[in-house]
Amino acid sequence: MAEVHAVQAVARLAFAREQHPRLKARELNARVELARSILEMDEAIETGPAVGEQAQVEFAIRGYAEALADLIRGEEGSSQASAERRAQAEG
Repeated sequence: MAEVHAVQAVARLAFAREQHPRLKARELNARVELARSILEMDEAIETGPAVGEQAQVEFAIRGYAEALADLIRGEEGSSQASAERRAQAEG
């Protein structure tokens, strides 16, 4: 079943990237920001604690996840709306 979902995810991403160029660009920028943050953290670790850089990586991970979710759903801000719906259902 996981393989079926992987194939569906690849197809959905390919379709979303064609249909939503602005969201595709946002996802790409978020991925680059995540990579940059990881590189900065790796460099900082060589000289001592990298607490600030680790926090930046966590922030970039969250940003990339949101951009990817928006791309897959085909609408900007969908990840925020989804989180708000979950919070209302739980609370």
